[in-house]
Amino acid sequence: MVVMGSPSGKARDSFAMEKFRKYFAEYTAVGLAKKGDPVDKEVVLEDGKYRKLKGVVGSDFTFPVLKGRKKEVKKVVNLPASVKGEVKEGQKLGEMVFQLDNEVIGKIDIVSPVYVPKANLFTRMIRKVGLNL
Repeated sequence: MVVMGSPSGKARDSFAMEKFRKYFAEYTAVGLAKKGDPVDKEVVLEDGKYRKLKGVVGSDFTFPVLKGRKKEVKKVVNLPASVKGEVKEGQKLGEMVFQLDNEVIGKIDIVSPVYVPKANLFTRMIRKVGLNL
C-alpha cells in the first residue's frame, strides 16, 4: 500500500493500518483441498492388476476469499478416462482446478495413493476378450 501526501509518518502508518484491518476483515482463508483427500472420479487402469483407482489430492490448497463468496468457488476434476501400464504411488493422474468467476485461482495434482502393478499376461488377455477380471 502506498499513502502519499500525509502530514507525518505516524499519520501515514495509522491510515495504512486502518485500511489493512478493514479489508483483511472482509476475507477469510478457505481450505479448498487437503492432501490425501479422495477424489470422487475413478480412473480405469487398462493394464493394472486392479481395474479402477480413485486418486487423492496431492497437496493442500488454501485461498483467501471474500466471506460471502466461499460457496462460489468451483472445483473441476480433470482426469483421463484410463491409464496404461503400472501406476506408481504418488504418480500424477490428473489435476484439480479451482475457479472463481470462471477464472482459475489455482491448480493441484491428483495422484495415486498406492502402487498398482501391471496385471499378468493371462489377466490382460482375458480382459481383451471382454471378460471382466
